[in-house]
Amino acid sequence: MYRLVSKRWCHVFDGFNAMNAADVGKQMLAMKRKREQTRAKIVKSVDLEPKMLPEEESVNWGRNRPDQIEEMAKHVRVINEFITKEQEQEIDLIITSSLSDQPWESAHSDQLIRAYREIYVPKDGIEPLACLNTLYTDHPLTDYYHFLEYKPEGYVKPHLDNRSESNHVVIGLSLLDTRIMTLEPPARSEFSPVEIVLRPRSVYILTGPARHTWLHGIDYKEGTEAYLDSKLWYNGGVVVGSERKVRKCVVVRAAP
Repeated sequence: MYRLVSKRWCHVFDGFNAMNAADVGKQMLAMKRKREQTRAKIVKSVDLEPKMLPEEESVNWGRNRPDQIEEMAKHVRVINEFITKEQEQEIDLIITSSLSDQPWESAHSDQLIRAYREIYVPKDGIEPLACLNTLYTDHPLTDYYHFLEYKPEGYVKPHLDNRSESNHVVIGLSLLDTRIMTLEPPARSEFSPVEIVLRPRSVYILTGPARHTWLHGIDYKEGTEAYLDSKLWYNGGVVVGSERKVRKCVVVRAAP
């Protein structure tokens, strides 16, 4: 019996030496079955029936009752085609120029965001984005724009923003590609999760509980990312023909 450098490994190999070949085979088979069961559990959560995005509707209210939908609709607003394609191209150039020296990050320090880069830019002089500042007037907005760019495999895990850094409202302008935002209610809530279709040139506005009580994330489904990377999720399944591309966005928040 060879003695390896580590005593720990010596004990391991001594253990294997004491086992007969049949026992080793059973142990390896059990490990393989466990891996297959884990994968099957993950894949089972995927609805194999292809999904289609609704042509007009931008919010999937899930299993919520009409009265719950009425309440949430007060705090979740989506405006499709908020800007023109020409404006989208102009804003895209501004974002690209601003991000040119920013490195791609594999993950945020708190592990909430994957495959992205970002920068905060003062609002002064960026006229093409001035329209965003008129969407919410109940509280002063921050004096900067938050530019983000995501690779196709990028996602944002469900989270709540820090109130000490922003408050009241979050406004997001989507560019170039479609994504799905999910709003998850607090634990033991009577509400069900809600999905928002973030189409290119659309704007979403979250206020009230949608801003501060419900978790919000984009294109993240826990446990399935290894099998559905770069696919678009909607209504429990993979969208027909979906292959996520690079997405850029501009985020505006209320000042603390």
